[in-house]
Amino acid sequence: MNRENFKKYFLTGLITILPLWITLYILWLIFKLISNFTYPVLSPIVHSFNLLEKEQINWLLRLISFFLTLIIIYLVGLIANNIVGRKILLTLETYLVRLPVLRDIYQAIRKFVQYLLIKRSVFRQVVLVEFPSPGIYSIGFVTAENSEEGITETLRQELVNVFVPTVPNISTGFFIMVNREKISRLNISFDEALRLIVSGGILTKTNRREEKNEKNSGSEEN
Repeated sequence: MNRENFKKYFLTGLITILPLWITLYILWLIFKLISNFTYPVLSPIVHSFNLLEKEQINWLLRLISFFLTLIIIYLVGLIANNIVGRKILLTLETYLVRLPVLRDIYQAIRKFVQYLLIKRSVFRQVVLVEFPSPGIYSIGFVTAENSEEGITETLRQELVNVFVPTVPNISTGFFIMVNREKISRLNISFDEALRLIVSGGILTKTNRREEKNEKNSGSEEN
């Protein structure tokens, strides 16, 4: 096998396996995140029986914790949709929001999760802003067309709230307030913008079109 063939096959293998590996890795992180919710509680109970090897027990614990957490999430949702359950959760929330520091953190996270999972349309306005410095542009999502009155009055500008996600973890990012006149509204969908951000700018329409043309020309040659 010559050097060119080795390079070609290795690159093809890398292109084929990397997306799969990254996808599986992200799934593994999600799996660990969910299972960690009940893992610390189940671990001492299961280990006390000494029925399996340590590695087998850990995997079994992860699986049980994962499905148990999903069941708990479902049951909480079921309770929250019930009148009695809603009152109980509201009472717990009332006590929680009385704590000075936790109140602000909890309310901010709660609103963000609600917007992300329920009111996703809030993030559907895709914009281009000069960030983090002049001449450098970032894709962002409008979260509010008007910023707080106190801020706009102080600066005497019409400001728009924009969330600029980080790459590749889009759950974190920067909250910025931009002058309305300095925002460029993009004619692309939320999903297209998300695909572009997560891929680090690789998955553009042009690249996908060229890749499709290459595949079509390759199939015609065969």
